Amino acid sequence: MSFHLRLVPALHAKAAARRDLTADQSAAIANASKGRMADDETSTAARAASQRVRDLSAGSHHHGIEWAGFITVTARSRDELQIACRRLTETCSASLGIERMTWLDSYQAAASGTTWPIGRGVRPGRDSMSSSFYNVLAGRGDKEAL
Repeated sequence: MSFHLRLVPALHAKAAARRDLTADQSAAIANASKGRMADDETSTAARAASQRVRDLSAGSHHHGIEWAGFITVTARSRDELQIACRRLTETCSASLGIERMTWLDSYQAAASGTTWPIGRGVRPGRDSMSSSFYNVLAGRGDKEAL
């Protein structure tokens, strides 16, 4: 098992949290106007986004983080492997709140490399348009890239 973490500057993390909160509140208002009951998923996401906005408030000195986790699953037989994968999927979705899993079982060379310390294939997230603009103004354009 391995985890890869990428620090997101507070300015960008705060903007993303506000966008998420606005979208969740908008969905709740739309559901209410259509006479639908609030669902747990929307209210939970709104609470999480609201907490992130509070955590990233001015003066808090907090930054955001993006993460990816990799797990290698092995078993003695194909049946045991299917059972282990099913248990892992259920645990991640129900107990851990992980929203998306991607199985790399068809490309074993890349899949096994993700749990090694070298972290092969990890790509940083995209910078926002404003971040790219500020980097160019600061003189950190493509010519300085490694």
